[in-house]
Amino acid sequence: MRQGFTLVELLVTLAILGIVLAIGTSSMLSYWNSRQLQEGAAQLAADVERVRSGALRYNTTATFEQVTATTYRLTINGASSTVTLPHSLSLTNAPVTLTYSAPYSELTSAPATLVLRHPRTARTAQMRTVGVTGKVIQDGS
Repeated sequence: MRQGFTLVELLVTLAILGIVLAIGTSSMLSYWNSRQLQEGAAQLAADVERVRSGALRYNTTATFEQVTATTYRLTINGASSTVTLPHSLSLTNAPVTLTYSAPYSELTSAPATLVLRHPRTARTAQMRTVGVTGKVIQDGS
């Protein structure tokens, strides 16, 4: 009666395990990058929506201004805050300024499309402002 495993059995098992791990790691990285892009897109859309609702809530002009490819400034009720995009995401479009005016929170600047790009992949996500209401629509990535 023989006990244990032969060297060939161990090597075959390790090779199969290595192949499974390589495939799993690749899929996991792709999923991780996709989630990071979705998280950044959701943050960006929520911040533009926050500016829009701030104009209505405080009955004053509110603005979203792209400062650099990775930062933007929100001005609501006279208070400004600069926000950095998470996960090294960047905006690839030309600098955008969105202005919402009181009392109806109307978009007084031109409607814009914001394109968000992940640094390690070619994937992008888009947010658009629509019509005079400036409603934010998040397109698929």
